[in-house]
Amino acid sequence: MAFNELLHSMEQSAQEKREDILENARASAEGILADAQKRAEVIRDELVATAEGKVNIKKNKSLYLLKEDIKAELTREKERIYDQAFSQAESMLGGCRNDPRYAESFARFLDRSTENLNGRIVVHVDPVDEALCKRCRENSSLEFEVIPDRKCAGGLDAEIADKGIIVRNTLESRLDNARMHMRKDLFGFLFGE
Repeated sequence: MAFNELLHSMEQSAQEKREDILENARASAEGILADAQKRAEVIRDELVATAEGKVNIKKNKSLYLLKEDIKAELTREKERIYDQAFSQAESMLGGCRNDPRYAESFARFLDRSTENLNGRIVVHVDPVDEALCKRCRENSSLEFEVIPDRKCAGGLDAEIADKGIIVRNTLESRLDNARMHMRKDLFGFLFGE
């Protein structure tokens, strides 16, 4: 009997130890699981934050590039409209000689072109304006040679012979000059800038 009691006592002691070990293992497993869940949450939060940061960077870069593309397209469109305005003005130059005030304007162009020139003056005109230029020369105190060697919508070029000093005063050169110097004002007028 003592042997049976001993055996029973040993089995009971083993059962208690086994239950203790299982309880400790369960508690340890729950602790490990809780720690793992906390670490998983931290890692997940870090990954989400990193992903959000990358998405924000990509979004900001895309927005910046889109804004730059829009600005470039707007600039190209403004340039196109600006060029179109000057193309229309240039196409209108062809009819300037039909205006009754053209002869008066031509005389002013001639006076302004030659007023500061000293020496032998040569005036280059379109053949259409040769007779008009010679009439203007008759009313001028200056002596100059008229050469009909330009193709232009009107106006003239004056030069001091043999010195290479040329005063460009054709309608086209005046329009080019206006195009260059009036850019800011015209952009302000056309686009409210």
